[in-house]
Amino acid sequence: MFKANPQSIIDTFKQASPLGKLAEPDDIARVMYFLSSDESNPITGENIPVSAGFEVYSGQPVQK
Repeated sequence: MFKANPQSIIDTFKQASPLGKLAEPDDIARVMYFLSSDESNPITGENIPVSAGFEVYSGQPVQK
């Protein structure tokens, strides 16, 4: 989703993420693999964001 954007936009989103990165396709694949395994048996009806913490972004500038 982000790769088509200029690097400056990508960097802005990375800085806004609590983990300082964007979720990569491999990150999403690992969650999907877990959810398709028997280890995820007790999990039902949940939303699991794979966003490197971006869903907690407040929109405020990063304090330095």
